[in-house]
Amino acid sequence: MSVKTWQRIAKVTEGQWGMVTRQQLLNTGISQSTIQGLTAPDSVLERIAEGVYHLNGAPVPWDQQLRAAWLQLAPGVLAQDRTIDQGVVSHRSASTLFFFGDLWENEHEFTVRPGKQSRRKEVKLHVKAYSEKDCVRYEGMWVTRPARIVADLLVEYPDFEAIGQIAMDALRKGAESRANLDKWLAPQARRFHLKQSDGAALAEQLLKMAPYDNQVQTEGVV
Repeated sequence: MSVKTWQRIAKVTEGQWGMVTRQQLLNTGISQSTIQGLTAPDSVLERIAEGVYHLNGAPVPWDQQLRAAWLQLAPGVLAQDRTIDQGVVSHRSASTLFFFGDLWENEHEFTVRPGKQSRRKEVKLHVKAYSEKDCVRYEGMWVTRPARIVADLLVEYPDFEAIGQIAMDALRKGAESRANLDKWLAPQARRFHLKQSDGAALAEQLLKMAPYDNQVQTEGVV
């Protein structure tokens, strides 16, 4: 491998947790034949998902498969250049990434704009147009903010105890404020037979259902 090829690979992988997609390699000017050699067994790059590789010797993130699936949503776009239009980690995957609650993912969940698809059976795509106020940059990826996670989960997985613990953990860890939680839950209040837009009452019900009641901070950091 030439020095120039190595520099091209390093430039991409250092900003993507040691990972790179085939399309990103092509975009840097590395030829298809060179990529075949780089991704051969026991070579420089190890295949971890379709079209996604990890640089041998680089640290392996604990959530490598989630990150690989996120990269697959827009394989030609570098992680640092992505916007929410290329896909956002959401729902159970987002709560797992933040270590909130114990509603662990059994498939990678992302929210995308209409037209996105995934052929991976372990990937679930939710179609919705988020705005940037719904999302945060977290460990290099676009992820739904904690209050949005709680609101989304109430629609898809109405388990008050599990979701209440996620909300409690978000507040306890200072990742979200109670005021923001109330605001993001307000549109769903009527679904749960509460007054129109009474997000505070819905948040109160959720927090009371949390199995582990911990003292929470009053102001969040997100």
